[in-house]
Amino acid sequence: VVSKVEGWSKQYKDEKNDKYGKSGSNDPNLLYASDTVSIRPQIFDEYSNPTVLPEGALRVFHHLPTGIVAELTYSTNARGGVTSYDIRHDASVAGAHSVHIVLNGEQIKGSPVAFSVLPDKPDPSFCKLRPPEGETLYAHTAYSCLLKTFDKFNNECKVGGLTVSARLQLIKQGVHDQTALVHSNHSLGTEDHGDGT
Repeated sequence: VVSKVEGWSKQYKDEKNDKYGKSGSNDPNLLYASDTVSIRPQIFDEYSNPTVLPEGALRVFHHLPTGIVAELTYSTNARGGVTSYDIRHDASVAGAHSVHIVLNGEQIKGSPVAFSVLPDKPDPSFCKLRPPEGETLYAHTAYSCLLKTFDKFNNECKVGGLTVSARLQLIKQGVHDQTALVHSNHSLGTEDHGDGT
């Protein structure tokens, strides 16, 4: 009844690869897949004194957006005679999360801690391109392909703003195929739908 938790904070780390655009992960109120979430429960005795937990008294359950419940570990740090508890989680699944902190079978004040994770920046190797519909394509007809963007954890990206370029490659039908792609016989354009497609 006296122990409590006051929300979460984001652990900052250096971005190693900004090649495909920033994820905007410098905002302390927004969490992106690949960010580390830190939760610090404060454990007190019945007289509101900081205290040390017996083995197995504290359990942490993470409810993921996928419906899976996983138990998280925590680390302890003793400094100046006071023991602090630190729960860290590397987010990889986009969506709504909740972390339940249970002490001796009961949730402490402020539990569950809820947070939402946004997809990370798009990763080309996980993005999917849907070809035009229909088996046969005809000359002098415009066709569209749909590019759906995903991050490196396979979360579907929900925002636009990417710099996208398209290139058409001709597959010859044999050694005698004289067809060539020049600017006068084809054109390509891209349209950002603003929703990750």
